[in-house]
Amino acid sequence: MNKVTKISPETLMRNSKYLNPKMTLKVITQKQAKTTTAKQGLIAESINCHLTNLCNYQCKFCFGRYEKMSNVLTKEGWKKIIDELSECGVKKINFAGGEPTLLQYLPELITYSREQGFYVSLISNGTGINKQFLDKGGKDCHLIGLSVDSKFAEIENLLGRCLSRRKTTNKNKKSNNKYSHVKMIQEVASLIHKYNVDLKLNTTVTNVNWWEDMNNFIGELNPSRWKVFQVHPIEGINNNFFKMFGELSNKHFYHFINKHKGLNPVVETSEMMNQSYCMITPDGRFYQSSGNRYEYSKPILNVGLKNAFDQVTYSLEKFKQRNGDFYEKN
Repeated sequence: MNKVTKISPETLMRNSKYLNPKMTLKVITQKQAKTTTAKQGLIAESINCHLTNLCNYQCKFCFGRYEKMSNVLTKEGWKKIIDELSECGVKKINFAGGEPTLLQYLPELITYSREQGFYVSLISNGTGINKQFLDKGGKDCHLIGLSVDSKFAEIENLLGRCLSRRKTTNKNKKSNNKYSHVKMIQEVASLIHKYNVDLKLNTTVTNVNWWEDMNNFIGELNPSRWKVFQVHPIEGINNNFFKMFGELSNKHFYHFINKHKGLNPVVETSEMMNQSYCMITPDGRFYQSSGNRYEYSKPILNVGLKNAFDQVTYSLEKFKQRNGDFYEKN
């Protein structure tokens, strides 16, 4: 691998090596971002479909929660949106949650999207990814992402990456303290490799894990893409996490990045996340993180895809800066 110098926040923003080797980065202000949105009538080329807010984990920093939810979309409702996305030239669909594998029809949506020509990816905590899921349609994903923030099961438990108590049955008397997200991820990653599906890992850096050395652990999992996030605060969504553990300093975040620079992680600061994702809630609204708050559109199936998209702020430049278009280079 190419040797790189110590990465500072300024270097990260100036040097595209750490995000997108074919682009020159520039810092985009809040005001500038508003001029690069869907106001020209364009639809983002990559869409995150958050199929459900249900989850069998209880991650304390999770920002996959939504305000003023109405009835969630059915399978047929999602197919209608997928059809509209296809007609508008969207290239990539990423299925997320909550935990999307809790939905029995997820494999069908994956295959349906693949058949329409989308690059299809999935982000999961891994608990629902098994041979049966992959055989039903999960293997039609181009890429499956697993969330793992530590090589220590105790740290994952502290962060809430463990089965919720309501999912612990009398038949399975193992307590949450004995459950190992780490061991499960190792097993699922191995299975994904056997199906020749590209593996992605997502790691969120917080005050709980910034000091860790995960080089050997990540190397053994052998992902094609490792994305490292700075924990992202969303007002009214994950405030309690920051009350419990405090905000992560840039110094500690870049300490983690520098320690793992040999693995060439895709680095994503909290600021990069604002306005750079195009997401759909479980009840079919576009939503966006803007100024560390969520803004929502009206329901897509009520007002139409383009009209709904115009109601949220989206920056194509920030999307490209964070290497969101990686799938076009594969």
